[in-house]
Amino acid sequence: MAVEEFLEERFHLLPPHPCEGVLVVSYSPEQEEGVFKVAEEFKDCIVGKLHVHNASGLCVEIIYVRADSSRIAELHSRMRRERCRCRFVPSH
Repeated sequence: MAVEEFLEERFHLLPPHPCEGVLVVSYSPEQEEGVFKVAEEFKDCIVGKLHVHNASGLCVEIIYVRADSSRIAELHSRMRRERCRCRFVPSH
């Protein structure tokens, strides 16, 4: 199941199409500035977001995105370059 979910997440964004879904990003508080900068660069596709702290103190962003699949894939990639854990769950 884990491999299936991983492949579905990766391959969903490959073919160009209008897309939307939830991006879950977790990171240490020290990384917050970099994550904020990336989110600002992609504010055209961010519909809404929620920021919480988990029990161990990590930041968790739940971001609802709507854009072309390539733009969402780029956002996902940029968040990972910030050393964030990142998962995309399409809503369609």
